[in-house]
Amino acid sequence: MDIEWAHAMAPGASIDVLNAVPDFANYYEDIPQGMATLAGLPGVSVVSASYGSPLESLAPTGLEQQWDSTILGPAIAAHPNVSFFASSGDSGASDGLIYPSASPSVVSVGGTTLNLTASNQWLSETGWSYSGGGISNTFPEPA
Repeated sequence: MDIEWAHAMAPGASIDVLNAVPDFANYYEDIPQGMATLAGLPGVSVVSASYGSPLESLAPTGLEQQWDSTILGPAIAAHPNVSFFASSGDSGASDGLIYPSASPSVVSVGGTTLNLTASNQWLSETGWSYSGGGISNTFPEPA
């Protein structure tokens, strides 16, 4: 669905899609690896991931930091003009943050309802009840 919306908003954009096979035994390590691979393609300026793993509640301590320092960090350093986005999740904030959206190097994107006035001015915005988010127990707040 992310690809459909990206194409709807930018019909002239060139969109590359990488489908990774989830490796449950490795807590979805294929997701940050796929993001790093996409960042290295010629002409790529934005990388978006629709999935993630609730590592803060499921995985061994430090796995998120390890992936940030060994996978995403080097990709970001090698491609500083590429922006990284990831889904905040579909299970609500009660399940905790999901990685890679929990990374300070990634923009976490959740669903919201935007309400406008009759003249299309911002009125209010409400987060969807099952959209994820929250405060990381793993990463410190960025400066």
